[in-house]
Amino acid sequence: MTAGIAIYGGTFDPVHIGHLRSAIDARVLLGVSELRMVPSHTPPHREQPGASALARLEMLALATRDLSGIVVDDREIERSGVSYSIDTLKEARLAHPEAPLFFVLGQDAFALVDTWHEWQSLTDFAHLVILERPGTEAPQPTNPVLEWLTGKEIKQVTEFGHSIGGHILRVKLAQLDVSATDIRRRCHSGQDIDFLVPTTVQDYITAHDLYQ
Repeated sequence: MTAGIAIYGGTFDPVHIGHLRSAIDARVLLGVSELRMVPSHTPPHREQPGASALARLEMLALATRDLSGIVVDDREIERSGVSYSIDTLKEARLAHPEAPLFFVLGQDAFALVDTWHEWQSLTDFAHLVILERPGTEAPQPTNPVLEWLTGKEIKQVTEFGHSIGGHILRVKLAQLDVSATDIRRRCHSGQDIDFLVPTTVQDYITAHDLYQ
């Protein structure tokens, strides 16, 4: 493991086994000492979460408490307001000026990257690692994104070398077909969510009557 840090953001509403499997596999693939799961306070490009920021943070803490090298990072919750990934990367780079940083995101999120705040500056602060689902075709980037990708894309992890940012890597991990939207729907309609979320998260959802 290196001193590198991976950052994996999302609403985690709720965190489920698909999120956790991706986090574990991404940490191993990148060989970093730490992967930080960063729940957003207010996502800028989607509807507001069904659970409060505090509830999502607490569920994430329960889900990851026994996972080695997986850390919950509350910086976006503490920052409040709209959660922009670029602000999180700037803060992480300031805190770790010499460490390789890897920003992990899904292919669907990356397809909309040119709608993000200061999106062209993302690679100034970190490498981007795009999780592509096996068996699915990645959405075609827009022309501005294609131009931005020029000279940044690499084909394998070893090409990161000792650089601390600036590259973009697409990887196919064995992602589980689990949806937070489906989990919320199941909770609302009284169906079980066994084996879709950790037992600790399921107990929390029940105890706090979430997603009803």
